[in-house]
Amino acid sequence: MPASEATRIRMWGPYPALVKRAHEDVTTGKAWILHEESHLKKLVHYETKNYRFEAVDIWLDEDSSPISGYTFVWNGRDEDLHNGAFDMSRFG
Repeated sequence: MPASEATRIRMWGPYPALVKRAHEDVTTGKAWILHEESHLKKLVHYETKNYRFEAVDIWLDEDSSPISGYTFVWNGRDEDLHNGAFDMSRFG
């Protein structure tokens, strides 16, 4: 499902880092439904302490009302990030 939230993506090496914004930048991405608690535990372990699990509002399209969701937001040092774009093909 497409999804968006008032955030910005920066890069931590080759990895995307979602950074919360005070103003209304929008980040477009994907939303998925968690079916098993064990999957969340694996994600939390994989993302390390450089990311925190945080509640967000998600709009599934321009005409929808926001729904509640969660994402991993950058929790590390800002100076460790750089501008760039995530290239999913590097991980396929």
